[in-house]
Amino acid sequence: ILCFLDGPSSTSQVQIRNNTSRELNFDLSWPAHCLTITPQHGVIEPQCQLQILISPNPSLATKSSLLPWSGQIYVQCDGQQKLIKVQIRRDLALDVSAAPTDTSLSALPALAATPVLPVARLGTKPSVTPRATPSLVEIGNKTITFPTTPSGETSEAQLEVQNGEVEVRWYLSSFAPPYVKGVDGTEDVYRATYTAFRCSRVSGTLGAHEKMQVPVTFLPRDRGTYVQFWDMECHPVSEPQQKSRLRFQLSGTGVTYGPLEGNGSLVRTEATVRSRKRSDSSASKAGPEEALRRGVYSPQDLYTFPDTRLGESSTLKVNVRNNSSDTHELRFVKPKEPFHMKHVEYSLRSQHYVKLPVQFKPTTAGKHTGLLLIQSESSGSLVVQLSGEALP
Repeated sequence: ILCFLDGPSSTSQVQIRNNTSRELNFDLSWPAHCLTITPQHGVIEPQCQLQILISPNPSLATKSSLLPWSGQIYVQCDGQQKLIKVQIRRDLALDVSAAPTDTSLSALPALAATPVLPVARLGTKPSVTPRATPSLVEIGNKTITFPTTPSGETSEAQLEVQNGEVEVRWYLSSFAPPYVKGVDGTEDVYRATYTAFRCSRVSGTLGAHEKMQVPVTFLPRDRGTYVQFWDMECHPVSEPQQKSRLRFQLSGTGVTYGPLEGNGSLVRTEATVRSRKRSDSSASKAGPEEALRRGVYSPQDLYTFPDTRLGESSTLKVNVRNNSSDTHELRFVKPKEPFHMKHVEYSLRSQHYVKLPVQFKPTTAGKHTGLLLIQSESSGSLVVQLSGEALP
């Protein structure tokens, strides 16, 4: 199927049909730097159809050199894989003014959820106007500020969540690596290469009208003001395709006493380097560890699957980013069962990222752990931990 996307304000639709007499699970993967797709995965009922909404990523407004762009969306369903070919045209796309680079750590504005069309029975008249999915839960404190914390120690705060009318499944994930400012007395912004904020739980179920508090830990290793954005995605237990997403900000200040010793755990961001017009000679002085961390990395070092019953499966997408100026050829060493993935290699371009579907399909009850190894001759190896619990 060839879809022409004529701009961020227009949304194309692709229909997936289930002509069988049983439910089918589907999962989509694509170059996330160019496309916004809803829903990404879900269940199609027997003899039903589901509409997938596809639109260009607004970030392309400042990357006109990438247009025209052509790519593919991979649809995995019932052990088969189909392709959707997509093209984004230069002539009609992206009538948006480019904003100057801003390296400040101010909070991002709240993002509206992408509208999702409800599942319709074959032969019935489909809904013409997509309706936006209202927020299912409310976050009481969308900006969580931790007390000043000495480097190497920890402090804790609570994420407060209030649910609405229906029971929901919820998931937490970091939007990007932590960014740090005020490290060396300059305005430079650094990226932390380690976990600076950790949520005690990253998924679960919340009953109708229930409240919960999720403990969040701040673990600074260096001095400076840390900021990281997280997303809470949730959907009704009975309607996994009806998703909503809320974004919140974590902020904390780390302090050190005595001489400041660098340990290579912070990397100056590319935006800061460009804004200060550093010479190539300063880049050449960077050690091999810094060059490595500027290459391929994952914002999360641990992915925890939702509790899954035996005979069923859950899917998470491992986010892998390339923060360097080079393309890296990646090879994936598949994790041991009950974790499964189909991809074996991927060419990840400069300043792009990919989301790799990993499936948790347990056959025995209990806690399961695994490792996903990502290899690159040009950027070294990366290990991502996988964890999931199987229910009888």
